[in-house]
Amino acid sequence: MSFGVGVWFEPGPVTEQQVAERYRKLSVAGVHGVAPTQPQVAAFYRQLIGLYPELGTVIGEETDRRSPWAARFATTPVSVCMSIAAAEADDMPAHVRELADYHQLVCYSPQTGATSIPDVANDGEGHLLGSCDGSRSVNPAPAHIEQTLRRLSAENSFVLLRHRDNGTSLQVLPTDRTGDPEGLYRLTLVTTGVGTLRITWASDLSDVIEAFQRYVSGDGTWTDRFIWV
Repeated sequence: MSFGVGVWFEPGPVTEQQVAERYRKLSVAGVHGVAPTQPQVAAFYRQLIGLYPELGTVIGEETDRRSPWAARFATTPVSVCMSIAAAEADDMPAHVRELADYHQLVCYSPQTGATSIPDVANDGEGHLLGSCDGSRSVNPAPAHIEQTLRRLSAENSFVLLRHRDNGTSLQVLPTDRTGDPEGLYRLTLVTTGVGTLRITWASDLSDVIEAFQRYVSGDGTWTDRFIWV
């Protein structure tokens, strides 16, 4: 069984629902053997095949046997849809996602729903939002923060928001994963200076969503709503 991943350019912010629909259309529209032309996607494509040549493009059966790909790419001018071999499904999607993040492109895995979105409309500081299922967003917009947090579950058990420059972060885990009383959310805040790691608990997911959104906006007053240890 292979593992699908799609990478493409979006000119503006999109929701996770729009990403899933866009992937379905691009995977059907894609053709083999034609390089994408959109500058960011073209740069991603060149870097990707430089690291992991596409099937059939390098002479030698041994090369194809060692390839992480299960099939040839399906490309459009703005997208690359890949099929990863089952043996590489644990590690290869993360490599593709990192390259997509670097080139400020959307990355989507239909099997898991993991979605990486560069929120181009947000001009704030360098924040990275990630979750247990592999989803990532660069400088996440408030709507995407909410979408990500509402997907917390037993299988998708944490969300981490990290400042890419100074190492500060905010993480949430449902307490059925922490040993705390169930039905709560444990928030862990890492800051600089004195008291660099603090923990608190929230009973309502809406409070967690607001905390994450204010954290990104730079509004530090949200911390006053909680009792920290």
